[in-house]
Amino acid sequence: MLRGFAAKVGAILLATTTFVSQVKAEERILWYSIGDGLTNTTNMQNAINFAVANKFNAICFLARYRADAYYIPNRDFSTYYNPEPAKSGAAGDSLQFIIDRAHEAGLRVYISFGCFLVTDGSNTYPSYLPSGAVQWIYKDVAAPNASDDSTYNPDPGYPRPTTTADTSEGLWVDPGRNDVRQYTRTILKDIVLNYDIDGVIFDRVRYPGDALPHRNEAYGYNPQALSDMGLTNPGPGSTAFINARRQAVANFISEARADVHAIKPWIIVGAAPIVYGTTLTDTYSTVFQHFPTWNTMSNSNHVNGLGILDMVAPQYYRSTAAANASLMDLAKPDVTNMFHQATFYTVTEPAGEMAQSICDTRDATRGMKGFGIYTYGGASSSGYMTTLNSTSTSPCGTGVMASASPLVDYTLKVNWDSQKPNNITNLAADTSVPGRVRLTWSTPSAASDGDVPVRYLVYRSTSTPVKLYYSNLVNRNYDVTGNEFLDEPSKGLTAGTFYYKVIPVDDYNNKADSNTVGPVSPSFPEFIVESRSGGQNYSNYSEISGDWQSSTSKSTATGVTSGIGSRFATLDTKNDVARFTLAGIAGVPTGQHYYDIYYTTNAVASTNCVNCTYRVKTPSGIVSGTFDVLPSTTGNTWYKVVGPILLDSADAYFEVDSSSSTTTPNGTNTRLPTDAVKFVFTQWVPVTLSHFETE
Repeated sequence: MLRGFAAKVGAILLATTTFVSQVKAEERILWYSIGDGLTNTTNMQNAINFAVANKFNAICFLARYRADAYYIPNRDFSTYYNPEPAKSGAAGDSLQFIIDRAHEAGLRVYISFGCFLVTDGSNTYPSYLPSGAVQWIYKDVAAPNASDDSTYNPDPGYPRPTTTADTSEGLWVDPGRNDVRQYTRTILKDIVLNYDIDGVIFDRVRYPGDALPHRNEAYGYNPQALSDMGLTNPGPGSTAFINARRQAVANFISEARADVHAIKPWIIVGAAPIVYGTTLTDTYSTVFQHFPTWNTMSNSNHVNGLGILDMVAPQYYRSTAAANASLMDLAKPDVTNMFHQATFYTVTEPAGEMAQSICDTRDATRGMKGFGIYTYGGASSSGYMTTLNSTSTSPCGTGVMASASPLVDYTLKVNWDSQKPNNITNLAADTSVPGRVRLTWSTPSAASDGDVPVRYLVYRSTSTPVKLYYSNLVNRNYDVTGNEFLDEPSKGLTAGTFYYKVIPVDDYNNKADSNTVGPVSPSFPEFIVESRSGGQNYSNYSEISGDWQSSTSKSTATGVTSGIGSRFATLDTKNDVARFTLAGIAGVPTGQHYYDIYYTTNAVASTNCVNCTYRVKTPSGIVSGTFDVLPSTTGNTWYKVVGPILLDSADAYFEVDSSSSTTTPNGTNTRLPTDAVKFVFTQWVPVTLSHFETE
């Protein structure tokens, strides 16, 4: 797992002659955004390769951009209803692609989660969002009402719902509304439940941005939001209104953090707030991202019980390192209960300045835990990184990202554990029972921290090495907690050759490894009954009624005996019934199990029984239906009539009956051939593992 990878990297670095500041554990996050080809797997793989080559140890993928989904909503679990439109495009499931490949490369995977900006430059408010929740704007700039920032006295026509003329990026919803916060939390919970992410970073977790003084342009006057916050016509810059909006944002973060940790306590929850200008005044008092409130609110998942985020990654988007360093120092005292990381922007900060900014995050007096770079820009980013690493910084020198760094351990989280359990070494597979692969293993001995696996992930692949990709994961929507697993068709098993791994996972989602078993080839036996003497199991064929004759023609479908002909009936009276019996055939598993049933005929042009009836004897009675016996469907091929269907090996048969045929009788020129029927074993009746050996 990537945490084990990080520890190994750290051990290697300690043996090198590089700056101590570059050896310490630090998060290095490469942000991957909407303009970087989210729906193009080549671009996504290039970004992962770039992250590894340039010594990043985490990648942040934009999963929710503008109330949309670069993932599959309600993928495995629909516990939390998610109506947002999927935009995964060519990747199919863009987020899962990143998780699979980034984890394979040893990177931690974060998602960027856009909270309250819900359209991309559009005035069309999405119908699936809470009704009427769009942000409202207030103005009081016309004389003589422009002198007081604390009194409610709006200009005519204000407050009113915003349009993109007010917020050019798009429409925002109002975080002061309880239903907005609840809806947004539900979307987040859906992602967390369905995807194996390491962390989530909130973006746009704020208001659009009041002007100063607030009376010039203030947000948050949505009527329902004011009611939910307990306010009536507040002054745009009043202390009560400022604090209420700060608290609304903080409440969302606190509630969403609790939601995430209730589902998966190991997930790291962070935010990337803005930092305007050279002070934090605008951050705290125009968009209402108030670090002191975030820092002092309670968090039962933190060892000191405070700090509603695990990580704060402010957007230090200044063009000079000196300006960024000043802002880091301003923020430091307000985030003591949360890990402080910087986020830098390649568009605004030259590579040389960013090199110094990275060095500045390593100043021990700042106590920072790393940094992120926004955003990956394709091939052009390589030149940027070359310049960055060739720039001399003080005191870090050159090559600020030339050496790898161990990942940060989030020890501020309760029960934080980054040590993986011990590996499985004795995974074994048994295919002695048809239609199944039985996997068994021993619980690994406790790791040095005392942890043992609490669940297991079962991976099946048609090739080796077995990739730990979601597409190979067998138990996607349920836990395996014991020491054995039955793979069977209900879990996606088919005929073929497979390889398996079983991955131990501890209670903090640390993953170990296992030996590989395979090639494994489960058996799906087939039992063919033919209608002419000399064919397979022909004694299990009988003619119940009708006028039957022998044919020299014979189906050439795979597995049938060639050259012996078949039986057919003319459809003069359409009362022809033939029966193919499963009971008594050698090798048929005893008891009740599931089968697919196939029918084949020769391709003689006179074969013509449209809407022929079939009847199947099952343990619960006769199951019937119709199918067409025609050269185009059954001639020289196996046509699946029904299945999987439960049959009892001691009392099961398949009948074909021409009486329901809509074919017009035409003497010997219209007929029903009965060359062969094939019963294909598909699956045992579901039972518990303890019954496996007695079936």
